[in-house]
Amino acid sequence: MDSIYQYIAKLEQEGREFAVCTVIDAQGSSPGRTSFKMVVLPDGTQRGTVGGGKLELTVLGAARDAIAEGKSRVVSFDLSQNGEDSLGMLCGGQVTLYIEYMGSRPLLYIYGAGHVGRFLATFASLVGFEVTVLDDRPDFATPARFPDAHHFLTGEFVELVQTTAYGLQGYHVIL
Repeated sequence: MDSIYQYIAKLEQEGREFAVCTVIDAQGSSPGRTSFKMVVLPDGTQRGTVGGGKLELTVLGAARDAIAEGKSRVVSFDLSQNGEDSLGMLCGGQVTLYIEYMGSRPLLYIYGAGHVGRFLATFASLVGFEVTVLDDRPDFATPARFPDAHHFLTGEFVELVQTTAYGLQGYHVIL
């Protein structure tokens, strides 16, 4: 079984979206201890633990919210039975977690498969972009010329722009 860090690295390499939940403070009696980690995917799949039970179920929901909003956050929970914001647990302590949103790879669309585009695709891929190369010359926008690009679109630029579904987080470079 992979360590939690190997799992995180694998998800990043795959360009997956997820959240890393880390206990950053635990006071009093708590099922989670400082540095406990849990990884949560958008569908609720999880690996690791922040302590189990009702705390973990509540953190799972908060992590899914963070993923849906695309924002990291710090959350605190009262683990007592009484109180307006308590989780109704017997523990009686308090726990604070950092839920770190880890987004999918940012998208880069390179219009023009010339020599500058080739170098840009290599650099962008190295720093984590998912690269799409667009060109009106099918012989230029190829995996042989752009080994670091992930997708290729060829055709008239106006038609490509009108028919391509772009990601909301995409960047566009016209060369």
